[in-house]
Amino acid sequence: MAYTEKYVSALASGGGDGSSGDPWTFAESIAASAGDHVNVKDDGTHTISANWTPSNAGTDANNMVWEGYSSSIGDGGIATVQWSHNSTGRVFTLLANQQFIGLSVAASGANTYQRVFYSTADSANLIRCIISGASASINTIHLYQGMLLNCNVAGNVVLDSLDGGVLYSKVVSPGNGIQCDGGSAIVNNLVIRSGSTGGTGIDLTTANARLCHIDGNTVKGFTTGIDIGAIDAPIIVSNNLVANCGGYGFAWTGASQLYLPVFLRNAHYSCASGQQTGATDALGYGHVTLSADPFTNAAGGDYSLNNTSGGGADCRSVGAPYDLDLDEAADNYMDIGAFQVQPSAGGGGAAPLIGGGLVHV
Repeated sequence: MAYTEKYVSALASGGGDGSSGDPWTFAESIAASAGDHVNVKDDGTHTISANWTPSNAGTDANNMVWEGYSSSIGDGGIATVQWSHNSTGRVFTLLANQQFIGLSVAASGANTYQRVFYSTADSANLIRCIISGASASINTIHLYQGMLLNCNVAGNVVLDSLDGGVLYSKVVSPGNGIQCDGGSAIVNNLVIRSGSTGGTGIDLTTANARLCHIDGNTVKGFTTGIDIGAIDAPIIVSNNLVANCGGYGFAWTGASQLYLPVFLRNAHYSCASGQQTGATDALGYGHVTLSADPFTNAAGGDYSLNNTSGGGADCRSVGAPYDLDLDEAADNYMDIGAFQVQPSAGGGGAAPLIGGGLVHV
């Protein structure tokens, strides 16, 4: 589709038409229409002082995009948006077929905010964004059939009702990290770290969930790392690294449902209650119990694998295999955890994959 280019500047005085010569303020960009690509320039802090909801939704044929840039559109810049207001509620509400790309969004003010981003519409996506501002007890992001890709989130994320995905992102949460409240979900290549104590890194305990794949994540510091409930649906938990949990690294509280979860090639380190509760009847393959810290420098925010025996070295090339050339033979075994290398068919690897490429859900 061909977008209609619109422009936003922090230096705009208001009353513009959204053209490059007379840009909107960020608050005025709610007037965008289906098919608009709103270019938000990194030329200062874009401030808004009221809850922000677009006037129009996108369509399947004509999406709407708000995207940051530095000097020329599409250059990968990140624009800063600050919401400051003494009210409760949703800061940003996304409608159907709308995307935020390359924006750093923070909420501040006197009261508790319900959600920084909220959507009950299809295909509302957050890509390459930095998001913070909700209180410890409130969901920072609530998505319904949406996608979170390449984002850094200070808070917790809820995937609700239908299908959603959280991919190649970092989530630092004071409560539950990722909560799958319904439908099918893909949770892949995340670093999920508890900002305090308690909660669950990836919570999949609702009876409304359907097929879910929890793959290639690093979870650190919660009470429970990954918790699978009595869900009568296919659940695959693979290539995940869980560390420093006060309770179980991997928990399953099911019993006799038709579908049993498959735990495949996961690892845990320093979890008080070990691998998983109720796992006698679960299908668990190739679990790795680590005896040493697996991270390069977790205190400094580097969750890549170190080369320590019993630690990161034991997570390398032991994850679930992938058949990239579809010849029905395993090509490479992935590393366990969020920081992966891109395997090539027949062997070998390349640069780290985290943060790279668009993955469709």
